[in-house]
Amino acid sequence: MFKKLIEKNFAFIFIASIVVALLIPGSAKGLSFLLEGILMVMLYFAFLKVDFSEVAVYIKKPLLILYLAFGYLVLIPIIIFFIFSYLGQELAIAFLLLAALPPGVASPAFVGIIRGNTALSLALTTVCHLIAPFTMIALFYVLTSQVIDLDLTSIFYSLVVFIAIPL
Repeated sequence: MFKKLIEKNFAFIFIASIVVALLIPGSAKGLSFLLEGILMVMLYFAFLKVDFSEVAVYIKKPLLILYLAFGYLVLIPIIIFFIFSYLGQELAIAFLLLAALPPGVASPAFVGIIRGNTALSLALTTVCHLIAPFTMIALFYVLTSQVIDLDLTSIFYSLVVFIAIPL
């Protein structure tokens, strides 16, 4: 019953949350310590909806996932960078950073709500999170000649926590 209520009113809840966040930006600052736990719970519920034999289909055919990840993590950021480079180098770098980020941890949950292919979304999200630190470093070096320093050990520790614990 609760699930159907959420699914039926998801658009309203989502838009209302955005409006509240825009009108009162610091309203949830005291709850920031809950963010990691909430994201892990969302991923856990996404895992519950997925039959891992469906995910195994995509793992056995990795070319689809690799093509999608390449498009998402390399092609789109390059296109965004060149589009915004006409408006200024600083703006282009900012949008490059934004476009080079992997898909959100909540994307499989959102895909499940709209009855999309949750298994594909989950596989793509996991692969993109594992590849993104390397593609970000390469993109920044190739497009801006700047070297960004990422703490890869900390990043991969967080990834293991976010992915392994909900499993």
